[in-house]
Amino acid sequence: MLAAPQIVRSQVLGRNGGVGANSRINLAFIGHGKQMTGHVSVVETPGVQPLYVYDVKANALAAASADMAKRGFPDVRATPDYEDVINDPAVNGVFIVTPDHWHAAIAIAVMRAGKAVYVEKPMTLTIAESKAMVEAERRYGRILQVGSQQRSEHAFRKAAEMVRSGWIGEIREVYTRLGDFPAPTLEPEQPVPDGFN
Repeated sequence: MLAAPQIVRSQVLGRNGGVGANSRINLAFIGHGKQMTGHVSVVETPGVQPLYVYDVKANALAAASADMAKRGFPDVRATPDYEDVINDPAVNGVFIVTPDHWHAAIAIAVMRAGKAVYVEKPMTLTIAESKAMVEAERRYGRILQVGSQQRSEHAFRKAAEMVRSGWIGEIREVYTRLGDFPAPTLEPEQPVPDGFN
């Protein structure tokens, strides 16, 4: 039997300031409108490796790919099919920042594929969709986080602490208002726009 030393670069092991392969979180970003612009900065966190950007609009997908290259990740895969993300076992977590009506369907598919989910608010459009997402999170043992950063901000936490500690007295009634919403309208059928998958 012949034995030979194996040489592995120190960066692979996480030495010399690098992050080892087993310490990386591989992420995918689904939907690249204005809301995603704040979320992609997570790739600047040590240990985060972006693998995919996805959008159905060719111009948004090209912009997302260029943005990743500018941030130092020129090899991030750009795809117009979110199934590519779901079917890749290397992806650990997915940011879902699509139009609201796609949140539930994509999030459930992502969790079924064994990946963690960050989804923008509103989590869903209906109570039934919400229940289905929570059930998927439980069934597949995945992490599901909804983007409600404002509620984690210092002033909101302080207000909650004041209420819970009784500092403002006993709460007997709470009033809230969501505002006025326009009546739904049914738009006429239109052709699929150029550059849209």
